Amino acid sequence: MTDSRRSRARQWLSTLGLVTLGAVVLVAGWRFATLVARAAVRPSACFGAHYTLARLLANGEDLSLTYDDTWFAGQSGRFTPGVTDINVNPPTTALVLLPLAGLEYTGARIAWTALSLVLLAVTLPWLLREARLPWPWALGFVALTLVYQPLAANFHVANVYVLLLALATAAWYGYRAGNEVVLGIALGLMLVIKLAGGLLWVLALSERRWRALAWGAATVAAVALGSLPWIGVGAWRADAAALAFAATRPERAVTAYQSVTGFFHHFFAPDPVWNPAPLLNAPGVAFLGPWVALLALIGAGLWVARSRPRDDRVFAAFVIAGVVASPMSLDYTYTMLLLPSAIALAWALERRSPMAWVLLAAAFLPVAADLPYRSPGLDHGAWALLAYPKLYGALLLWAALLGAAWLAGTRAHPDPGGASSGALAGS
Repeated sequence: MTDSRRSRARQWLSTLGLVTLGAVVLVAGWRFATLVARAAVRPSACFGAHYTLARLLANGEDLSLTYDDTWFAGQSGRFTPGVTDINVNPPTTALVLLPLAGLEYTGARIAWTALSLVLLAVTLPWLLREARLPWPWALGFVALTLVYQPLAANFHVANVYVLLLALATAAWYGYRAGNEVVLGIALGLMLVIKLAGGLLWVLALSERRWRALAWGAATVAAVALGSLPWIGVGAWRADAAALAFAATRPERAVTAYQSVTGFFHHFFAPDPVWNPAPLLNAPGVAFLGPWVALLALIGAGLWVARSRPRDDRVFAAFVIAGVVASPMSLDYTYTMLLLPSAIALAWALERRSPMAWVLLAAAFLPVAADLPYRSPGLDHGAWALLAYPKLYGALLLWAALLGAAWLAGTRAHPDPGGASSGALAGS
């Protein structure tokens, strides 16, 4: 075959591959759009809880009462058709849907779904640009995003994790670009909306990002103090008491909670209603295990961060740690892992190692797939070890990213600029 024929053959195969990839994106997009359209008019406990908080705030109700499960279930039943829920959110969560509180439930949910779609359409290209993915790979990542089960779950219940993903992306941009204002404001907003991103504050503190921390604290103070005349001090007191109880709520033992706390509670904390058949009756292990795991996640992250300041992979690892350490992490919470997944994909492309691809696939697929981990057959004994695929995948991704950053830090001539000057390259 002549050189010209080889060139034409390569061009033809490249064109065919791009057309095929485009077709995959279109099919995935159609499936995703159908799912979102159907979900936008259905009752949802998650959206109902946020909507109820906004309606109660707009009506001047005492938000401290919302931490009484029975009272709040009755109120959510008033405002949402056929669903009830409990409230485990900070009082400022009520501000998120406050602009939509004047709409009836269905109208508010449709409006929130539309806003979430707009946010996703803005955030995903921004995320891919920051990850510097070649555009065919970026297109492939879009296809994976459209079939990513946690994202579908977020739209199914109309939760706020697309907004939190957007803020995490903004925080990452500020982190790698040295824009302390953007980093701090994003961290502050994540905290007041859903107590999310808390471990990123630890990372910023370890790297002495004082201006970012100051901006974050100012953002939290501005929102909390600015809304205090309407929310009231009592709501914050009730929230503090609810938070102290949140990690030990017996329902955390069901396998729907893909968190470190859920894992330890399921195996070691018996409960006649929520967990009648744990592997062992060891409540002390159920209590201490999550704290030991949290310290290990933070300690390993900080240890690597010392040699790799401002490294994308370290930032991504702290995002993952925040998700798995939260006692209330359900499937839609893992929407946040789209950011670490994009960073890991960029690392795998730069590394060009089969092991990197194996690790990425082994970590991403359990998180992304709609696996039957809620099956009653996985409720009892050692079978429950199969009931935490998202947690396992997230921890594997965390370990792979931190391991890659640590190996880069052990080199004789590590990249002095960190992520901002290409910390992913060749690691």
